[in-house]
Amino acid sequence: MDDETRPPPGSDPGADYSPPQDDSSATVLDLTSFQLHDLESVELPACLTELDLTANRLSTLDPRIGQLSNLTKLSFRQNLIKDDAVEPISRWDALSGLEELVFRDNKLMKVPDVSIFRKLLVFDVSFNEITSLYGLSKVSNTLKELYVSKNEVTKIEEIDHFYDLQILELGSNRLRVMENMQNLRNLQELWLGRNRIKSVNLCGLTCIKKISLQSNRLTSMKGFEDCVALEELYLSHNGISNMEGLSSLVNLRVLDVSSNKLTSVSDIQNLKWLEDLWLNNNLIESLEAFAEAVAGSREKLTTIYLENNPCVIKYESVIHEFDPYFNYRVTQFLIKNGIYDFWNWFDDRTWILNSLNIPLSVETVCVFTAPIFSAFASWATYLLTKEVKGAGAGLTAAVLLAMVPSYISRSVAGSYDNEAVAIFALIFTFFLYIKTLNTGSLFYATLNAIAYFYMVCSWGGYTFIINLIPMHVLLCIVTGRYSPRLYIAYAPLVVLGTLLAALVPVVGFNAVMTSEHFASFLVFIIIHVVALVYYIKGVLSPKMFKVAVTFVVSIGLVVCFAVLAVLIALVASSPTMGWSGRSLSLLDPTYASKYIPIIASVSEHQPPTWPSYFMDINVLAFLVPAGIIACFSPLSDASSFVVLYIVLSVYFSGVMVRLMLVLAPAACIMSGIALSAAFEVLTRSIKFQLPGVVGDSQLDAGDTSSNSVVAQNDVAKTGKSEDTVKERPSKKNRKKEKENVEKPSVKSQIKKRLLVLPLEASVIAVLLLVLLGAFYVVHCVWAAAEAYSAPSIVLTSHSHDGLHVFDDFREAYAWLSHNTEVDDKVASWWDYGYQTTAMANRTVIVDNNTWNNTHIATVGTAMSSPEKAAWEIFNSLDVKYVLVVFGGLVGYPSDDINKFLWMVRIGGGVFPHIKEPDYLRDGQYRIDSQATPTMLNSLMYKLSYYRFVETDGKAFDRVRRTEIGKKHFKLTHFEEVFTTHHWMVRLYKLKPPKNRIRGKAKKSKSVFTTHHWMVRLYKLKPPKNRIRGKAKKSKSDFLNSVA
Repeated sequence: MDDETRPPPGSDPGADYSPPQDDSSATVLDLTSFQLHDLESVELPACLTELDLTANRLSTLDPRIGQLSNLTKLSFRQNLIKDDAVEPISRWDALSGLEELVFRDNKLMKVPDVSIFRKLLVFDVSFNEITSLYGLSKVSNTLKELYVSKNEVTKIEEIDHFYDLQILELGSNRLRVMENMQNLRNLQELWLGRNRIKSVNLCGLTCIKKISLQSNRLTSMKGFEDCVALEELYLSHNGISNMEGLSSLVNLRVLDVSSNKLTSVSDIQNLKWLEDLWLNNNLIESLEAFAEAVAGSREKLTTIYLENNPCVIKYESVIHEFDPYFNYRVTQFLIKNGIYDFWNWFDDRTWILNSLNIPLSVETVCVFTAPIFSAFASWATYLLTKEVKGAGAGLTAAVLLAMVPSYISRSVAGSYDNEAVAIFALIFTFFLYIKTLNTGSLFYATLNAIAYFYMVCSWGGYTFIINLIPMHVLLCIVTGRYSPRLYIAYAPLVVLGTLLAALVPVVGFNAVMTSEHFASFLVFIIIHVVALVYYIKGVLSPKMFKVAVTFVVSIGLVVCFAVLAVLIALVASSPTMGWSGRSLSLLDPTYASKYIPIIASVSEHQPPTWPSYFMDINVLAFLVPAGIIACFSPLSDASSFVVLYIVLSVYFSGVMVRLMLVLAPAACIMSGIALSAAFEVLTRSIKFQLPGVVGDSQLDAGDTSSNSVVAQNDVAKTGKSEDTVKERPSKKNRKKEKENVEKPSVKSQIKKRLLVLPLEASVIAVLLLVLLGAFYVVHCVWAAAEAYSAPSIVLTSHSHDGLHVFDDFREAYAWLSHNTEVDDKVASWWDYGYQTTAMANRTVIVDNNTWNNTHIATVGTAMSSPEKAAWEIFNSLDVKYVLVVFGGLVGYPSDDINKFLWMVRIGGGVFPHIKEPDYLRDGQYRIDSQATPTMLNSLMYKLSYYRFVETDGKAFDRVRRTEIGKKHFKLTHFEEVFTTHHWMVRLYKLKPPKNRIRGKAKKSKSVFTTHHWMVRLYKLKPPKNRIRGKAKKSKSDFLNSVA
């Protein structure tokens, strides 16, 4: 529409402004959105060919329009025209040449009589209240486009004479049957969406190119078989359960079957021109046969939508990362063989849950285990914080933990890792410890030991518990806060918890032999000495008590020195002083990089950057200090514990980014306490100053003050055993307490008023806290969706042409599973070991269990060696295939070339002939023309860049952003057998000796000799190769001769 015809912005269209008067030569008049009630002020030139009156307030038709003999297009769209007002149109003989007539979005109840227009091509009466198509029989048979959508039509009728009709739009009506369309031989587009049609009946039409039956009641796709010209088919939002009748639609380009009940993809193999395939919101459980189903359209297919299917939740229902695949395999064995066989487990495979008739695979259960336990963790956080600072703080902390990105990274669906379960066990163990500390209940103490045992079973981080709790106990003793409740909370945990932990095969006697546990035993001795001192003090007189203390201290010191001597002897016998490598890495952040490169090579073991804290805990980092301050008013045993918890977790998270996971619950607890305390002060300030609620608020304040005083008194009486039993006061005592509360209420109000803030400041502060919470929620949702919901096995990338999905890992594992023998062994870097075993069902040389440093160093040495030496190493390990991950083509940075220096360092730590400087040029790691010969000849370089120059002619590495140094080379001992679509995973097979040795092979006396000739292996020759001359008699001949 021309801008000149619109009223100026801000003007009143119905008042002083009138439409511009067109000159006599104008042929098009556009009066859209003028809010005209009539056309009296508008001049209608006789030469008009197009008149557009869309979006006005017309309720009658100006008779002058009937005199415009040159008019070909007339639109009354979005007006207030009713049936009576449109009646005169049947007498407009002058408009016999009209080609397009639009009454869309008016108030018509029936089809207008337009029989006078003998050349009509387009007729639109959509968005009215028409209940029947009666009257269409009078419309000219020259009609090509008919629009009657969004009405109340119940039957298709009176369209038999539209032989030239090309577009029929009857969507959003009340149609139940497709009928009376057999004469529409030239129909190309049929739109019948949002009706009540139950079956397809195209009445023999075969030339249709576009069909829409969205939002109907279809249960079958049969009926389209003869529409060979069909190009676009829209069948979303129906009840279709099976894809059928599509194989003959060879010209189909767009197929939309979203929001149905499909369980599989089929019958589209012949659709070679298919470009868009919409399958979202169905019940498709597996994509195993998907590649075969779309094989015929692979060249043209550009868009596939699979969201919200059981097999696809953005990426698909898959287990994230690499390590959890070991847990997945363990779970499979546990379900199949039971708990007793599990203790001696070595390896096994799949099952399906059928005992309860629940159609769930073990993979599905594993995928959703982490979100379920995250809910348990939030519940445990509520219980723990409630014990420390009340229900309000508990609810706030639970809400914060439910969204904190650091924990979501391990609790998102598919994150079937130890930490997903262990964080719940950690928090729940702390809760039971605090609960026992507050109540002195031996029942909760027993539960605490069992929860600790559960933590030991789930994660090696249990040592954090067995060191944090003793530190808190020691803190309470030193600060004079010892009580029988403290003894009950700690002693059963050490005794029963250690015995239970020793039952776990992985832990065993390490529960009493390693340095990580010694602190708990030392504090265990100390608390018994303190308990004995308190007992003697209550029995003896002060004078006798001094003598007894001197004796007990002397004996205690002797025992302590003896125990320490034994511990020192045990520790001294260990090269690492009884500490594990990971524990030493926490105590000394530089230890791993100096002595254990395999630990330092893991990205999760690196120190975090400052942005990591903002990413993982966001605004909680600023609320933690406030929470610590709130814990000191008043300070209790429980609040001192969470303060100690946050301090230690901050330190450990600064050493190792993986332990941000331990920091997250502590940060949520402290932030919950801070927010709860802040809201309490601010809302109390508002209550005190609002008219009409001062009295009530004062009374509430008095109650709160008195309750807090009572609470402080209870805390102060830690030395009395009566505190362990909470008596229920009688009604008489309640009345006395109420009187006592009412008496000091005036003083309480004065004290509370000193904490009251100005009303405006309180309101603003509350709003700011709400905005802070909203920002936290937005950040958490974004982080969960963009940073932590993407599995490492399926990668995505956004570019100018849309979203790209890289499924190369599963493509490679599928190839291994289908094209190799079951007993074949695969060598790769240890990152991919668990995944290869679980998804390809093949044995690997090394995996994510990094305890065997020598074995991993052997693979690192092979990758760092020249091709021939690497072949000998792999051949000695009975390796058949080598897998490397390469990101140079697509820009994937976590490939093996970027990890290669860690392979060199780990290999060099065991095999000294591998030296890191040999792979560096002037201290820099390079793969271009300046790379060292050792680097260019290493197996990793060759397997990664073999044939890479064929991709673009230059061999440009997009990760390292440079052209590689050695572009043209051949492999002599390895052969490429498979490379994935995006070159991210490459598989090579070791060549047999006969293919790599030229000339006549000499018979070697030894079958294998190690690099330094320290170990040599020989094979016994069979008799036929060692007996010369006449062969000896066989056993049967010998027996016959004896007979």
